[in-house]
Amino acid sequence: MSQISDRSARSTAQGGATSSAHSKTIAASVDTKARARAAEVAGAYLTNLNLAANSAAAKAVH
Repeated sequence: MSQISDRSARSTAQGGATSSAHSKTIAASVDTKARARAAEVAGAYLTNLNLAANSAAAKAVH
């Protein structure tokens, strides 16, 4: 029988830590106003997505 390796799990965990650190570096370098605007745009997008999902759900019920 072959043994199951945890090598890929370790590399994935390390990759996640690297990605998180990289994201924090990018976030720190972005202007505060740009971050605020991005959050505002993301919020509007999620609101529209929620409205579309609710509309689709309402149509499916009828």
